[in-house]
Amino acid sequence: MRFYSMMLGCFLVCLLLLPMFAVAGSFKVLPLKLSLDSNTKTTLFKVINTDEQAVIVQLQAVDWQQDAQGEDVFVNTRDIVLFPKIVKLQADEERVVRIGFQAKTNSNEEKNYRIFAQELPQRNLPGGTLNFALRFSVPVFIKPEKTRENYTIASSSIENGWLKLVISNTGNQHIMLSSLTVNGVDESNQHTFNVRENGWYVLPDVVKPFYISLPQVECKSSSRLDYTVEIASKLHRKSIVVDPANCNKQQI
Repeated sequence: MRFYSMMLGCFLVCLLLLPMFAVAGSFKVLPLKLSLDSNTKTTLFKVINTDEQAVIVQLQAVDWQQDAQGEDVFVNTRDIVLFPKIVKLQADEERVVRIGFQAKTNSNEEKNYRIFAQELPQRNLPGGTLNFALRFSVPVFIKPEKTRENYTIASSSIENGWLKLVISNTGNQHIMLSSLTVNGVDESNQHTFNVRENGWYVLPDVVKPFYISLPQVECKSSSRLDYTVEIASKLHRKSIVVDPANCNKQQI
């Protein structure tokens, strides 16, 4: 017991000797999504400091794709021009950033990019604090001349305690799976559980799986799952029969 008391005392002393740490500075960007096309190749967005301290934000544009597993892949690009690339904002200050698209537009399929707004960490802040950097990501969509929306819920299954939905986007523009809601129902038609998760973008010509964790005990007591998927502001409602053996939880 004496040993642990000594260790605790040393730990508290070390904490007192460390510099104080602040949470990340606060800034935001507006709007949260940008769209350009062959006729409109420039736009503006704002970086706004909502903190009481000055912040420095660095901007970077990347090409945005999704691989065979539907995972996001980012590659540096010169297609998107940003000015300025680094902005310093005083408390409650906002700055306008100019964005330009300088590559050829694809008349048949949307091109996709992201702008990362990264707060640069600053030392020697008042009180000896060190802030932790925030990062925001803004999608930039370069629209084709004629947009074509076409997608399907390719499959749904319960695997190792997860509901797996596979979304296939065969259109020429992105779609957004806004939310996925799952309701468990038992043999007497009584609700056993409800879970909800936010979704993500599915880029053109991409097949992307989405997973939602199911509570193991409630899943096993359910005879079916009723799920609702919101895609492009449209609701899709379907059901799937539950095999209790598939409710045993494993990490994906």
